[in-house]
Amino acid sequence: MGEKNALCKIFPLRFSLINRQHVDVLRHIEEEMKKGKKSRNQCVIDALSDYFALREQMDKKQAEGGILTMGMLDDRIDKMKADIRTELYQEFMKFFAGNLMGAATVRTVEVQTVAQEIPKENQSVEEANDFNIEEDDVIMSNVKKWS
Repeated sequence: MGEKNALCKIFPLRFSLINRQHVDVLRHIEEEMKKGKKSRNQCVIDALSDYFALREQMDKKQAEGGILTMGMLDDRIDKMKADIRTELYQEFMKFFAGNLMGAATVRTVEVQTVAQEIPKENQSVEEANDFNIEEDDVIMSNVKKWS
């Protein structure tokens, strides 16, 4: 018996019948025992092995950037807020600085009016309306420049 204990590390594990989580774990262990597990100790070892294997996988994925934890999500949100805040400040500064620099110059809107040609004394209204745009050299030269 002494040799058997020499090859084992004794680790006492106690379950409280008052704690709901402990009771649930005990129930699962008893169900596993009914299914044919060798011992309660083997159930605990299997559960801990699965837990640590899953934990290692999650740590690897997190190191690769595959898993997004709440802390990482909060950090990303804070960074995005800071970036947006910086961009808004820059845009406001451009807007206000531009308005301040432009305050020295008075900006006015130039209104262009086009007056209808008034017929000459000896020319009738119908003759004035019979104006052919293709015959006007100034207009045609401008049209050719634009096209």
